Amino acid sequence: MKPRADEGGGKLLLRSDDWMRGYDNVKEIFTHDERIEKEFYDFLTMDILNRCGNSNYFLLATESWIFSHPLIKAVPLDINATLPFGAIHSKKPSEPVKKFLRIVDFVNLEYKNFQLW
Repeated sequence: MKPRADEGGGKLLLRSDDWMRGYDNVKEIFTHDERIEKEFYDFLTMDILNRCGNSNYFLLATESWIFSHPLIKAVPLDINATLPFGAIHSKKPSEPVKKFLRIVDFVNLEYKNFQLW
């Protein structure tokens, strides 16, 4: 019998949609584990963060969310996973942005296994 959140066992909050390849790969590990009680949410909101800070809920999150709420603490998972990242820019980028994008292209060519998205 799996522990319930109201019995101190905790409940894992997971995004309901396919969000980002790295996150989704890790989410898949926990989604099929029947020992963990899960709840899915659509968007990360203050309500979700407050639930983690004030109850037995915990959140599968990326490192970028580490400072998102004063009552929560991030604990890294000891797994071999990476999260993709990318650059968002104007459809008509300035010269400094174009220079940065050329650097990104160079990095992608130099590190053939490196993927931005």
